Amino acid sequence: MLLPIAEYTHNSWKHKVMKVSPYKLLLGLEPQVNVKFLSNITPMAVNRLHTLEEARKEAQTQLETLQKSKDDRRPRQLTQEDNVWLEAKNLVVKGMRKLLPK
Repeated sequence: MLLPIAEYTHNSWKHKVMKVSPYKLLLGLEPQVNVKFLSNITPMAVNRLHTLEEARKEAQTQLETLQKSKDDRRPRQLTQEDNVWLEAKNLVVKGMRKLLPK
């Protein structure tokens, strides 16, 4: 009963070299699977599914609140005395190579 789910999981992993799953290579898409219709003969699997569903809902609510706070945020106005972090890789500096930023 769990063998099709194990097969799906195995074929959904991305290949180390190709960076694509076997389903994507063979079918051109990632097939969707609905695991909610498992029978209750495996209580550990049911508990795991409930845990995953709760974690997914919690992550979704946190992402929504983060997005709302980002949408409401105004850009910070800098003044002349403010300290800012400057990336050296974006600066064009002339001089001895030994002294240039890396």
